[in-house]
Amino acid sequence: MKKTLLYSILALGLIAASVGGYVYYIINVKTYDTADKKVTEITEEEYKIDLPSDSATTDEPVPPSENTSTDSDDSSTDTDSDSNSNQKPSASSTENEPESATASTQPTSSTHPNNHSQPKPQKVTVQQIKNNYRPVFQSLQSQANGRLSALVGHAQSEYSTKKANGEKIRIGYFVSKYKSAGENLEAKTDQTFNTIYSALKNDLKRNGFDTKHAAEFKTQYENEKEARRNTLYSQVKDRL
Repeated sequence: MKKTLLYSILALGLIAASVGGYVYYIINVKTYDTADKKVTEITEEEYKIDLPSDSATTDEPVPPSENTSTDSDDSSTDTDSDSNSNQKPSASSTENEPESATASTQPTSSTHPNNHSQPKPQKVTVQQIKNNYRPVFQSLQSQANGRLSALVGHAQSEYSTKKANGEKIRIGYFVSKYKSAGENLEAKTDQTFNTIYSALKNDLKRNGFDTKHAAEFKTQYENEKEARRNTLYSQVKDRL
């Protein structure tokens, strides 16, 4: 009795090993003709990303125009000359002319270009820099999720078409094809994320901050990537 039970367990173990080996073979070893123009378009298309400009993280005051005082002096001079031409000179006005002329040529502190009352530039904060990049990361996530949905929809459409045409359904073919497509999409998304992430760290460094402040975006992205990977595998399996 014990020998029979032992042989039965060994037989079940061999069967399980054989099935597991076959599944591994058809998914990871056996090659399939999985070329698909639509899948390539989904996974290889460039992401549309708009990085913040330098002006978005730098607040500098606009320098005063050097022509401001000149224009006002010219207009006042023209006004004085017009009024003097229409009046006859008197003795009292003649005597006061040099004094008034001298007073009008003296610069005033309100129009002096070196006036120290200009507003001081506001130093950008870590939160402002991060807020500038947050919509960019969100846009990347949205586009990546959209492409993931497109892959799943294409897999379901291909399966339905083959089934309707009476073609043999090879699960290994679908798993291999869309596993590879998911890896290509992930690599493309990683590349774009690294471009945004490097720009964020450079902005932090340029403004005198530690690049560790960007770490939250890296953690969030890795979590989202794992979720997308699981979603692709589970949805393709459930819909086939």
